[in-house]
Amino acid sequence: EAPQQLNREMVALRADGVEVPVEASVAQIHLPGADDGTALFTVVLRDIRQRLAARTDFVRVQERYRRIVEQSPEGILVSEAGRVVLANRAAVQMVGGESAAEVCGRSLSDFVGGLEITRQADDVPTLSEHRLRRLDGTERDVEVSVAQVPDHGSLALQVLMRDIGERKRLEAMRRERERVLGQIVRIAQTLPGVILEIV
Repeated sequence: EAPQQLNREMVALRADGVEVPVEASVAQIHLPGADDGTALFTVVLRDIRQRLAARTDFVRVQERYRRIVEQSPEGILVSEAGRVVLANRAAVQMVGGESAAEVCGRSLSDFVGGLEITRQADDVPTLSEHRLRRLDGTERDVEVSVAQVPDHGSLALQVLMRDIGERKRLEAMRRERERVLGQIVRIAQTLPGVILEIV
């Protein structure tokens, strides 16, 4: 019969009085032929200071990245199997929500459709313009970058979004201004003695 083993993290006290975090592995051993009820146990102590330090560092790094993502001015959505599993504050605001719970669990295509993963020669994700569908059904112009992110053996999609509505509005105003100025110039060229000075 295989020995039953119990593993537990605890603090051990060394002979010099220093406390050390350890993992104790305790196993009961049954000796063949020992029918008198005698139980023998083995205890193996492993120093886990490095493991705990690595775990603490991992948690610290994870928290740092969580804060970076959450505080990013760019909208960030992460999807697995087509479903949104993470939405930062900026993305929630862009889709008109109040909390990530309104976004997570929904299909990514509910918000942005036709996403393709394209990269430039230097492996930098390319930017493309899309229409973002908000929770209230309205749409807005966004610039999107899509990347695949390995996640526990599967691939997730990371979608970065930047609202470009104001830029598009200014571009439309510039085009309209150029159109009107072009008309004025054409009209002025047909009138004798008119000198145009465009500032």
